[in-house]
Amino acid sequence: MIDPEQYLPIELFTTVVSFLNPKELATCAQVNTGWCDAATDKSVWQIKCKNLWADKKYVSPQLQHQMTENPRQAYKDSLNDCKRAYVTMEELCGFTWNFRFKESAGYHWTENDPWWQGKSPIQMKFLENGQTIDNFWQNHGRAIADRRWRFIERAAGRAGPTGSFIQVNNFPPYVVSRTKDWGFVMQSCWVVYTSFPMPPLGQCPALEDEALEITTEVMRSEAMMYNIGVEFPGQDNNGHITLLQLFAQLHQNGVIFDDNDMDDEDEDDMDQNDDEDADVEEP
Repeated sequence: MIDPEQYLPIELFTTVVSFLNPKELATCAQVNTGWCDAATDKSVWQIKCKNLWADKKYVSPQLQHQMTENPRQAYKDSLNDCKRAYVTMEELCGFTWNFRFKESAGYHWTENDPWWQGKSPIQMKFLENGQTIDNFWQNHGRAIADRRWRFIERAAGRAGPTGSFIQVNNFPPYVVSRTKDWGFVMQSCWVVYTSFPMPPLGQCPALEDEALEITTEVMRSEAMMYNIGVEFPGQDNNGHITLLQLFAQLHQNGVIFDDNDMDDEDEDDMDQNDDEDADVEEP
């Protein structure tokens, strides 16, 4: 069998090898030193990176820089990084996020949402000082200081690394996920953010309400807490708002009463009635 590596100029042989897929390149690298050099050549893996990343929504700057020095490792690392369902501070504050309401937010919100009216979605920036700015709400009387964001540890019955969950004020938190083409999505039971241009209504089934996993059922506790104006409570180690914590928050805010409260009130009423009766009986 003729070994092409023995007859072709190294540049031409490397070019031929570059058409192989990564699995085939791994096999070629085990043939001999010449094949290994061609299969691990920077130019081969730079092509692989560019082809892999060509249609992706996001590849981190670190990976793009790594491609110049170690493209083979950058290729491998990018396949792991695309599964990362959390954002760094730099990413959260670096993107211009596209925003829309879900239908579950209610007609009052969707009728004023440009995306639902066939227009470009609202755009929002998260600032490193904890504030947010946008191109819509500020024009409707909402000041920057009205909305402040923070990382939280758990939401929607799940936990994750820092950057997995973001909360603005006391709204139901946003859960971070990735699309198949490596874009970031943040969503709560009522809203959706994308780190990339948001497709118009009906053009991307994967981003329609029916396909999104964070629903009012998943965030029932968080939605209820917001609706009754109660501060977002702590959670257990699995990311759940416990019944005890929920009861304590509701009780603290005067939304519900326990038996002791009712007994105390009854006793106070009885004492007051006794005093009134005593006053009447006095001559």
